[in-house]
Amino acid sequence: MRCRVRLRCRAGVWHIAQQGGAGTIMMSSVDSEELFRHAFEGANDGMCIVEPGGRLLRVNQQMADMLDYAKEEMVGMMVEEFAAPESVGVSARFIGKSVSGEVESSIFEKTYITKTGRIVCGQVASSLIRNKDNEPVFFISHVRDISARRNVEQERELLIEQLLRALADIKRLEGILPLCSFCKKIRGEGGYWEPVESYIRNHSAADISHGLCPDCLMKHYPEFSD
Repeated sequence: MRCRVRLRCRAGVWHIAQQGGAGTIMMSSVDSEELFRHAFEGANDGMCIVEPGGRLLRVNQQMADMLDYAKEEMVGMMVEEFAAPESVGVSARFIGKSVSGEVESSIFEKTYITKTGRIVCGQVASSLIRNKDNEPVFFISHVRDISARRNVEQERELLIEQLLRALADIKRLEGILPLCSFCKKIRGEGGYWEPVESYIRNHSAADISHGLCPDCLMKHYPEFSD
């Protein structure tokens, strides 16, 4: 059975009308503040309301859990108090641009330090709310914990860097190597001659271990050869 739902807001009260397949209409009213509270507290991401000066007015439980605080502790604190050194000023710059009218909303990344010292990488989506006189009233922000994604990205970048370094080392050993016919030293890029062992060690990830081949064992240590 299909049904149709209509939402209307009158004087700050949302009126919900649901019409079923048989034509039955069920009416209910939800106050705007109650609707907002359910959306705010039930969000899967951290949410906060921030005054134009950067002070927290309200946070939901997800935001408090993300930063290892109690909700009551966070209210009244400045947003910069949670910022890691590399993210100091990120929120302040957005607030300044928004209040001046340059932007109304933005999505940016920010690194936080929690109360217990953990590092949390967050993706922030923030919007400025103005009153009927176009004066800034507060910001409402969604903060999503992207620490796991950031760790995967950093591990991938490290792996790529290691592969590129290994590839560069391999390329260094390509081509013709000038080798002395007598002492077996190799002439490097600077024109200096160095032992084979040193050259390989300095131009690749390989190392050298010494031993005796069967022919040299027979020649120099015949008593130990079969």
